Amino acid sequence: MEIVKKDNIQYCNAYRKIPESENSVDLIYTCHMLEHLDPKESEKFLKECKRVLKKDGILRIVVPSFEILIKNYQQNKNVDIFIEESCLVGEKPKTFIKKLQYLIQGHGWHHQMFTENSLKKKLEIAGFRNITNFTEGNSNIPYKNNINYADFASKSICCECTNDS
Repeated sequence: MEIVKKDNIQYCNAYRKIPESENSVDLIYTCHMLEHLDPKESEKFLKECKRVLKKDGILRIVVPSFEILIKNYQQNKNVDIFIEESCLVGEKPKTFIKKLQYLIQGHGWHHQMFTENSLKKKLEIAGFRNITNFTEGNSNIPYKNNINYADFASKSICCECTNDS
């Protein structure tokens, strides 16, 4: 939380309005969040990113790679590990509090999975350009920031794109 306060990092409800003015943000970074939105929510989130990003502003997205998940399954042939790593299902709520939480918040599991191509298509439809995937530790962001470019890299798609409008 120290970095959050020091660098004025802000959080918001991803499928509602981002509380920033149009064309006012240089960089948006989201890591292992987009897959928790359903397709309509993610479409709205990407439109909001486009709205608030400045011209040539950068959106960096890190999402779990469905291709890596499948590759790992093909190597180990363990369906239990596949299900756990996919986060498509989870433990059923057992206590009253957990059931109530589930009723109010829903589950926290993944609503979508992505390949490099499916993420690129979603970003293109939202109007982003210069869509580039990166390997662990790499980026095209031209200024100093506190992003850990290696976060989840071994099981993720790391992608950056720009707002051309």
